[in-house]
Amino acid sequence: ARDLADANPDILDCTALTGCRVDIDESRTEQKREGPDGKEVSYNPPRYEYSYDFEVIISVNNPYFDEMKFRLNNSSVYIEPQNTMQRPMMG
Repeated sequence: ARDLADANPDILDCTALTGCRVDIDESRTEQKREGPDGKEVSYNPPRYEYSYDFEVIISVNNPYFDEMKFRLNNSSVYIEPQNTMQRPMMG
């Protein structure tokens, strides 16, 4: 087929694009430690492990659908808090 849009309806004309946004999904899980009695207790102040998922959502003017979502990462991106122990002052 000479016209790619006729041969493949997944191909969109650039004029059909109406917007684009990035969606960042953040989740957090509190980290806990074992207390003297063997039970889990929160740190003071609380410490959290964060995970992120990133998506791009493209809005389109199309008779069959109005947006397309693309996930940018294969698996969640995890960020753990750094050790908060006090370092000796220099000087």
